[in-house]
Amino acid sequence: MQFLARSALFVLALGLAVLICPTPPAAARGLPAPTVTEASAAAPATLLARARGGSPTSAELDRMSPVARVRALVRCYEVSGETYCLGQGFRDGPPDHDALSRTVARTRAEREGSGALSFGTWLARRTAMSDADRIAAEEAELSSALAGAAKARAVRLARTATPAGIKEANAIMPRRQVRQVRSYWCGPATMQSIDWADDHGRESQASWAADLGAGSGGTSITAMVATINAKTGWDRKAGPYIVQSVSGWGPVEFYRVHKRHLGDADPAPIVEHPKLLKRYFPYLDHDHSGHYQPGRGYYRKADGTRMIRFFEVFNEADWSSVGRQTWGPRAVSSYAMLAATKANSSFQNIGL
Repeated sequence: MQFLARSALFVLALGLAVLICPTPPAAARGLPAPTVTEASAAAPATLLARARGGSPTSAELDRMSPVARVRALVRCYEVSGETYCLGQGFRDGPPDHDALSRTVARTRAEREGSGALSFGTWLARRTAMSDADRIAAEEAELSSALAGAAKARAVRLARTATPAGIKEANAIMPRRQVRQVRSYWCGPATMQSIDWADDHGRESQASWAADLGAGSGGTSITAMVATINAKTGWDRKAGPYIVQSVSGWGPVEFYRVHKRHLGDADPAPIVEHPKLLKRYFPYLDHDHSGHYQPGRGYYRKADGTRMIRFFEVFNEADWSSVGRQTWGPRAVSSYAMLAATKANSSFQNIGL
């Protein structure tokens, strides 16, 4: 895929150069956490230094209200002209932190999960880290964003038009469908399918769970993207994978980006990140929570409906006495897949 130039790797090298130079925490330096505007003109090294200085300490987090804690941990920066928010990915602008805070209690009450990390669990994990581990996690995430900034720009442009040479319909990864072997391993199953199509080796879901850090609470979208970049060759075709918000997108934009990523000379899969709800995935018996699926193609029906192809890795009958046989090749409309992704309201993002 000619999504972007490989020069993005040079940007990553610049960003990593500052990791060996510790900076005192924000409270010690008298600096607030950087806003998008403050970081907008920052060079890569300066950006990571600002992020380190804005990282809250455990003592500070303990004293914060729930909303303040969300604001402190989901900080946004401009990365080479593109807005990136920790835990959320590249976005058109900062998220609604108040709304994110409200989703924490709501996701705790969801009926059944299939393995995508909830925002509440992400927040709890990030809060529980030591100060050093938290800074390291934030630096790793921003370094990945620095490497993928050119990809984010290309995605933004792909939302507006489809260039010449893109196929009108395509499907990749033939016969690479798998079913998750634990109820919370949709992330490892999606990685197994994606990697199997890349190198034709079928590593176990247990090995992918170890790489992803996938506990019973699920797998994070940032871990999915980082593992694709580190463990597969898809980034050599599509450029570094990034976490991309779709919160402000419409179904036509969503479909155009799928065509661009899946329909050129070097097509590559997309990590779908929907909420698994029956109204969007009618093959289900009942609703579930956040989920991952390998996005693998697209086409238009005779009536013009834009369709997204994917593998369903969740077999409902394996985990519920009233569940249906649901795993395998599937397709839903671009409208349905986007709506399901937005229904995953504390994230609303994909990996590509």
